[in-house]
Amino acid sequence: MKNRRTDGRGCACMENSDVYGMKTLSLDIRKRIVACYDTHKYTRDAIAQRFCVSLGMVKKLLRQRRAIGEIGDLYHRAGRKPMIGFAWFSANGLFNGSV
Repeated sequence: MKNRRTDGRGCACMENSDVYGMKTLSLDIRKRIVACYDTHKYTRDAIAQRFCVSLGMVKKLLRQRRAIGEIGDLYHRAGRKPMIGFAWFSANGLFNGSV
């Protein structure tokens, strides 16, 4: 059962959530976090508390914007890495270049 509560900081946090693990932040929330930072009125910690995200998430969004110029989610970087990669196939003559 998802019960929303507001704590003293004005943050609508989740309590007793059925969701296990972390979910991806929507692009709207990401844009609002970055826009709030760009006003130079709030610290990163205050922004994290306001949007109920970790300070690390705020830092990650700002670093990602600085590095690649966008704040969208990076699904292509998620998941388990392959145990056998392109280099192994090439070294063992199993890659014929037609892929």
